[in-house]
Amino acid sequence: GSRGRSVTPKSTGRRRSAGSRLSGRKSLAVGGSGNQDIPGEAPPEVEYTGTWVQRSQSKQWAERASGYKLLEELLRGSEATAACEELNAHQSKLVEEKNPTALEALAGALAAFAEAVPGLEPRVTPVVKDVVEKFLVTRAEKTALRVLVVAVERCEAPVVVAAMLEALKPSPTKKLPRGILMKRTAACLGALKHLISLFGPKRVSPKLLTKPVGELLKETDKGVKEAAYGVFLELHAWYGAVESLAEGVPEKQLAELKRRCEQAGKPEAPRVATHFYRSEKPEEVKAAAAAPLLQDAEEILRKLPSGWADKVAGLSKWQERKGELEKLTELCRKFPVVKYESGYQGVQATLCRLLKTDANAQVQGEAAQIAGLLAQRIGKEFEKHTRQILPLLMVKLREKNAGLLRHVTKAVDEILAFCPSEAGFECLKSALADKNPAAKKEGCLAVSRALKAEGLVGAPVWEKVAKSLVAAVRVVAVDPDKALREVATSTLTALISTLGIASEPWVKAEVNKLPENRRAGVLQGSAGAPAPVASSGADPVVGAAGPARGRATGAAVGSARDRAASMPARVAKPGPVSEGGVEAIIGADVVELLKSAAWEQKKKGLDNVFKQWKEEGSLIPPRAVDVMGLVKDKLGGLKTSVLSLNIALFSWISQLPQLPSGSSPQLCTLVIPPLIDRASEPKLGQLLLQAVRGFAAQGAGTAVVEAVVAGAREVQGVRADRVHGAVLRMMREVVADHGLVAVRSLVSLLEIGFGGGKSSVTGAMELLTTMCQLDDSVVAVIGKISSSQREQVLAKARARGPLTPPHAQAEAAAAASATLAGLVAAAP
Repeated sequence: GSRGRSVTPKSTGRRRSAGSRLSGRKSLAVGGSGNQDIPGEAPPEVEYTGTWVQRSQSKQWAERASGYKLLEELLRGSEATAACEELNAHQSKLVEEKNPTALEALAGALAAFAEAVPGLEPRVTPVVKDVVEKFLVTRAEKTALRVLVVAVERCEAPVVVAAMLEALKPSPTKKLPRGILMKRTAACLGALKHLISLFGPKRVSPKLLTKPVGELLKETDKGVKEAAYGVFLELHAWYGAVESLAEGVPEKQLAELKRRCEQAGKPEAPRVATHFYRSEKPEEVKAAAAAPLLQDAEEILRKLPSGWADKVAGLSKWQERKGELEKLTELCRKFPVVKYESGYQGVQATLCRLLKTDANAQVQGEAAQIAGLLAQRIGKEFEKHTRQILPLLMVKLREKNAGLLRHVTKAVDEILAFCPSEAGFECLKSALADKNPAAKKEGCLAVSRALKAEGLVGAPVWEKVAKSLVAAVRVVAVDPDKALREVATSTLTALISTLGIASEPWVKAEVNKLPENRRAGVLQGSAGAPAPVASSGADPVVGAAGPARGRATGAAVGSARDRAASMPARVAKPGPVSEGGVEAIIGADVVELLKSAAWEQKKKGLDNVFKQWKEEGSLIPPRAVDVMGLVKDKLGGLKTSVLSLNIALFSWISQLPQLPSGSSPQLCTLVIPPLIDRASEPKLGQLLLQAVRGFAAQGAGTAVVEAVVAGAREVQGVRADRVHGAVLRMMREVVADHGLVAVRSLVSLLEIGFGGGKSSVTGAMELLTTMCQLDDSVVAVIGKISSSQREQVLAKARARGPLTPPHAQAEAAAAASATLAGLVAAAP
């Protein structure tokens, strides 16, 4: 049992005994019948002779692997045709290979075979089935995926996908253990997802696989279930909606699929296929890549009961009418692309009748919703029907019923975006000329939203309607109603700037008809220049108030001088915010997201405002305070208990000082105080510190210190000690960077700190030490500090030496010195 057995003339080896195998020692050589399938490293001097067929029949895995590698070389060389014929003859025997290393080598040979064989189509089904059954669940998975990719390129997706799904069916002759079958199924689903990502759903059509994959969503095995959801999420990444593809999926699994799709969000950019059929011509590939990705259009009217339109008109109860309408609504939502049919004339007549004569708001809302969905799903072919529906929707813009108005405005937006026409915008002008102020307001907002609609950006229809729309909105901009004037002015500004028509003579003529104050705002906004913030002073930190002149000669002089220098800049308070005007700037849809009860929707609204603010020529900077006030109001005063939303909010505000008009003292005073109670939380506190330092760096040092101290005073209860300690350390950072600013506020904060708990006292000691490095007389004005604490602070300050803040302003330093001199003189 211990003698070696020669494998080839140059191979030697020693068989391991049973004891050595059990002990787990690594074999010194490969060979012998006792360890023929145990992976190991073949000695470098071993060389195998014979053809690849002879080697593949060996009992040694290393020799078999060398045969498969030789086969791969032949398939990629000049003898490929002969090698293909030999492989065809022995393929059924080869796939019985079980050794992992040999399987990996065999997979490489199959990949070469798929590339080299002259006519793969007749052989593709057995090759694909072998790949799914033998290779996808091994370490040769990447090579196996390459075989499938080549098979799709050469034979097209329907044949390959059908073979893959066929391989998953249980064999009637050989029953596999459930664990192996589930593992194989999950690997096959992963391969399908991979093929979709490469070729796109135009080639790997969802119709080939959504039904069998949808059935696997019910599988109890976690790996299979997750892999099945992965296939649908890959389709979602291409289409943006997959509910219509999941036909037959049980309600529970469909709800979970929708949740996952919502969590994934809509794709940021259109997906593009990277692999194509080899039979496609270059121009066909280019045209296919440029064409929009659309699902097959569905004929939904055939899915409705016979005589549906007449039935709706004849129902006496509003609940029954609404129930019938909901059937069509559900079909519209289920299928993203709807085919135009002759029966839509009857649908149009039914919708018009309900919008005009039905007394129930819910029925009218459902009819409006259907009109918008059909415009979105059908597109231009539905435009002739919208000419009859839009005038009735314009009348409904006067509605006081919030639910009905929401459906009507959304339907108007969808019709204008997906069925744009000159007649449609002419209807919109009727709303602008309406005697009802609510209709005028909604008309202006509809114009603002249309300017941002994806399908209308740069559309030719604007050239035809621009002149009449500008004139109609300009008339509303001089309405006696102040709130309506603000909405119309914002819409007029957006209309002129978005269409780029500010230099047109007729535009200037219309703008000149406005009052002078509104005319300036429209011209500035349309030119992309932010309106100046009205103020009667400037932040002393940036030195706008001028340097302090002379030296303080007494307490009275120092106190008087410092009261002007240490207090925050007096900025004119904004007038009452018109929510409609702000809505016209950021969009009513964004406001709806901010008002939503779901934090995910609120986060989307925040992201949208931030994105708009950063865009060049944004309309937000001139009304930054109003926009931020609306955001604050819709987010409950910027206070929320959801961590993810808090992180998004704080991250946004930390970048606010870098945005145009984002560092004004007004904004700082508006947003910083409500956030202070989160200063002790690690992640949020760091983002808050970033925001505070950003405001100070942009010249709002006094305002930011005042705002922080104002927020700290509001914090009470068990959290107060930790929060005050964090705020004091935060102010230490500001002082170290910018020197002494808002000295009175800092002193009042130190009094809070020394009167608090352990964390507050520690923070106060740190802040006071840094202030003493700038001017040690500050210690004399702190009333609640003990003698030992005073001595400790002074000792630390002397040990650290004088501090030179890198961003200090000479004017601010002089003003702070004067303030401090006055406080010291007035101290007991």
